[in-house]
Amino acid sequence: MQTAVQGKQCEKKETNQFLSKEDYKQIVQDCIDRDNAVNSEISISHLKTQFLSYKSNFVKEGTLKEYRTVFKGLEDFEKHKGTKLILREMDGKFLDQFEVFLSRKKNTNDGDKEGLLNDTIHKYISTLKVFLKWCNDNDYLVHPDVFKTQKTNFKKKAYNEIIALSESEIQKLMNHDLSDRPSLERVRDLFCLLCYTGQRFEDLINFDPKDIKNNAWDFISVKVKKRVIVPFEGYIAPAKDILERIGYSVPKISNQKFNEYIKTVGKLAGMDEIIKITRYSGKQKLVIEKRKYDFLSSHVGRRSMVTNLLSRNVPITLVQKLTAHSDIRTLMKYESANTDSLIDALNKF
Repeated sequence: MQTAVQGKQCEKKETNQFLSKEDYKQIVQDCIDRDNAVNSEISISHLKTQFLSYKSNFVKEGTLKEYRTVFKGLEDFEKHKGTKLILREMDGKFLDQFEVFLSRKKNTNDGDKEGLLNDTIHKYISTLKVFLKWCNDNDYLVHPDVFKTQKTNFKKKAYNEIIALSESEIQKLMNHDLSDRPSLERVRDLFCLLCYTGQRFEDLINFDPKDIKNNAWDFISVKVKKRVIVPFEGYIAPAKDILERIGYSVPKISNQKFNEYIKTVGKLAGMDEIIKITRYSGKQKLVIEKRKYDFLSSHVGRRSMVTNLLSRNVPITLVQKLTAHSDIRTLMKYESANTDSLIDALNKF
């Protein structure tokens, strides 16, 4: 800007003139037009490194991995189109095309099956918008239409199709003898702690015995940075028994390995019921059939606690305090239409 003003002043000086208000306005507009012309050609690959470097100061590796996954999807889309993706050209139409591409993209995590599930596509789009908002906040030209579309074109999973374990199923896991498989026994204990406390995996992995106060687990949640108090009473009481048995030493294990081993535990415990769930990939309806143990994961523990407390008619606002969900609507998604939980609840009357 300063160079442009000096240049214009030199031109005026040669003719014994001064810069007018209109001259300054024109200089500003010329600079804006020039910057826009440069920014409009900026590619996604150029901004990716800056974005990841900035975000690495604030988010965890798991979140950075999600960002990288989306960028990989964008790179695959570039190859598919045969042209580089330009930031300014990423409008509502681009999002539509990207969604269709993802619905047909091979899913390497599921035997190279064609098409990501719509739940995953929704996650891709919401994560992409985090990147685009960062671009916009840093004065890179982002097409305004990209923020107008609030929802994707593809429906998500059917409501209430969430896998959870009933109280009797959790007890079945607890009663299964794994003394000859100590590593699996530790995973089983960790899973049951998740089922009874309803806490996030990372919070349980970071468990500190010093946080046990007045017969309650009193700690600051890693994710939401809020104080959470989990009293060892009623439904949650068995968690205290497990902690005492393992000497308040929660085993350290990665979430990935845990999710792998808990499926083996479920299989050994005979959780081989066939479960059918409905998912969508694009417009295609998919009915997925698996043994129940194949659905087990750390998140199933958290869902199970919510489901079982709601089955006991515990007010959802109290459940929300235990789980530290900021939005009660999010909490409702964990409620499972679990027949065993319904039977357990009815037997209590």
